[in-house]
Amino acid sequence: MMLITLIFYRWCFVPMTAADLTKPWWINMGAMAITTFAGSRLILVEHDLAGRPGSGQLVLPVLTTACWVMATFWIPLLAALFIEKHAIIGDPIHYTAAEWSVVFPLGMYSAATWSYADAAHLPFLAHVAKVTILFAFASWILAAIGLLRSALRSVEGK
Repeated sequence: MMLITLIFYRWCFVPMTAADLTKPWWINMGAMAITTFAGSRLILVEHDLAGRPGSGQLVLPVLTTACWVMATFWIPLLAALFIEKHAIIGDPIHYTAAEWSVVFPLGMYSAATWSYADAAHLPFLAHVAKVTILFAFASWILAAIGLLRSALRSVEGK
């Protein structure tokens, strides 16, 4: 979380070029999603062990919630950076292997949100997971199409 705070500070106060606005920034959101998923699974295990020593701690749910909020906060910010890079700065959209660094974090966010909804007893969040999995699947399809087009171009070029 401290590293992500420093990255956010850089975005706000250091001028960046289009090259600085690359897809690996999505990995930061994915890290928060993975942490949320792990925390949610631990909370669910703790529910199964209720009544044993060490159960009922407040730290794990609070930290898991903070990580889920941080992951959720990143999504509109990253979407805005995508719009800035391609619509405002005018950098053309073309396939690179970095496209896949968007796919996994979106899928992980969906899984984390689904698990967090169960662990936090917030069933309405399951609907968020159902929507975000559609975005993850769409990003997977687009990345796969880009990969196939790139492969076909390289074969045709030989």
